[in-house]
Amino acid sequence: KNGTGTLTLAGNTPKAIGGTLTVNGGTLTVRDGSGGIGLQSGSTVVQTGGRLNIVSSVTSGAVTVQNKGTVRLDNAASKLTAAVVLVNGGGTLSGTGLVQSTGALHVAADGILAPEAKLTVAALGGVTLADGAQFVVTLWGDGTGDIALNNSLLYVQDGEVHIEPDAMLRVTILHGFEPSIADIYTIIKSEQEITGMFPDQVLSNTMYRFDVVKTDMHTIALMNAKAIVPEPGTYALCQAVGVLALAVLAKRRRSKCSGQTESKKSS
Repeated sequence: KNGTGTLTLAGNTPKAIGGTLTVNGGTLTVRDGSGGIGLQSGSTVVQTGGRLNIVSSVTSGAVTVQNKGTVRLDNAASKLTAAVVLVNGGGTLSGTGLVQSTGALHVAADGILAPEAKLTVAALGGVTLADGAQFVVTLWGDGTGDIALNNSLLYVQDGEVHIEPDAMLRVTILHGFEPSIADIYTIIKSEQEITGMFPDQVLSNTMYRFDVVKTDMHTIALMNAKAIVPEPGTYALCQAVGVLALAVLAKRRRSKCSGQTESKKSS
């Protein structure tokens, strides 16, 4: 699949590709009819801004997502079955549903794993967030600011979870939701032990700071949300720096104009 636009595969019989399915641009949507059968391929590569949207199911050998490519599971019934899933630099694996693998789910540096609601992973080779990998969590509400409708959850049903020291956690808050200090949001739940950890605090896009805590050896959660408001002294410092910068810029402009005037006189 090359170029822009959307190609949709649908129906009740398997769509089989013996070699490699490559999505280089635009969107390939795999949608079933009443039979629930999707796409089967020897291997799958999604890259160069391409998008594989799985509404039903995809069965593949190795699945590689990279270079602005995205694989998204559309709903709770969506399923990706693969020998191994590699999310390389610039690639994104997102959505909700089930990822099954006889190998591993590996997110490399600059790769993104972004569950939407609950993303279940059963990977015999485990789940690894490498140094520089990004785990993106979303919290969203009903628009009133008070009620949390859902939050991202990675549930690892099978396989170990390993978080390398420089793996990154990002938190995005949508629809004006305002978390409370009493709220606890489970973001990773594993049936086996989780090794490694994110930094112990994270700042959201809306300036809420959360503690990142292992509540037990199988669970990582966000808690103790606190809105970060700059202190008056910080505002004063920023204003002083701004005034100083403007003064320096004005002086440079005057010096430049003076130099140009002298140059014209001498000529």
